[in-house]
Amino acid sequence: MVTTGSKCTVIRQVIIDDQVAFEAGEGVTVENVQPDPQRPDNKYVVYSQGLQKRYLLSDADIRESQPVPVAPPATVPPPGVSPTRTKRTISDRWRGLSPRGKAVVAGIVVVILIIGIVAAVSGSGKKETEKTRTTTEAPATPADTTPADTQPSAPPATPPAAPAQPEVRTLQGSGNQATQAFNLRGGLAIFHMQGTSSGNFAVELMSQATGQLDALLANVIGNYSGSQAIGVSPGTYVFNITSEGPWTIGIEEPRPTTAASTPQTFSGSTPMASGFFTASNGLATFTMNHQGDGNFSVQVFDTEGNMVDLPANEIGPYQGSQAVSLGAGDIYILNVEANGPWSVQVQ
Repeated sequence: MVTTGSKCTVIRQVIIDDQVAFEAGEGVTVENVQPDPQRPDNKYVVYSQGLQKRYLLSDADIRESQPVPVAPPATVPPPGVSPTRTKRTISDRWRGLSPRGKAVVAGIVVVILIIGIVAAVSGSGKKETEKTRTTTEAPATPADTTPADTQPSAPPATPPAAPAQPEVRTLQGSGNQATQAFNLRGGLAIFHMQGTSSGNFAVELMSQATGQLDALLANVIGNYSGSQAIGVSPGTYVFNITSEGPWTIGIEEPRPTTAASTPQTFSGSTPMASGFFTASNGLATFTMNHQGDGNFSVQVFDTEGNMVDLPANEIGPYQGSQAVSLGAGDIYILNVEANGPWSVQVQ
């Protein structure tokens, strides 16, 4: 749990007012935990070495670093205490023997020497015999001890690697602003947006190549919190932000290879890009409900950013269902536009 004084690592690059405040992988220290009243998720006071300022980051920006285990100190004996017991030397023991004891020891030593000489002579003769034998006989080939029907064991299966988490780039600022340019590789892109404003809050995605509006991602009066999934062309883009307060935009370009199979149910109360799902068969039924008074639309995108169907596009409260043709085993995502509680069941 991240608290005051925690050593943390920055998960993703954080850009504030068109400047890089924190790099992904950078080590930081939480100086205080002080939630922003307007954006309570931003609560960790962290000092930016690059910008020489303190900023509020969230759990989506940092995680607590794992402590490095420290080996226990070696045990040192107290002063004045010898770690080993003093042993008597052979000379000390010899001097302590009586004349009769010394004679007995000397006799034992002579017997041991005679036995050693006899063993050495016998071993030498045996080695000569073995040497002569190796020069006259070819060494025998060791028999193959492996049974004929034994098959080599297969190597253990390597577990599949966990899917990599998509990179999320974050832009932050306050007030009306044209952001710095950023690149999109093309295909499916998801934009996570938060804005605090008493007036209009709007986010326009502008193409630097054409100078034209590519998508109006948000356009509301007051505060906003939501996400949008769209298909884009590869190229360089900027955001045109209209706001009377602080705002944050996360950019994600996921390419999942696995997802939970249908049936799946998604719900919310604001515009949202749903989680990914895999179509269990070629025909899916979408059961939809909306309790807001504005536009309600449900778009189905594949992982390449192609819109494959629009099962709902209504104004005001809505309840109904539609059958949609999907590719069995293919992965999809929903882009929902709503201004009130909604739910979509796919089965």
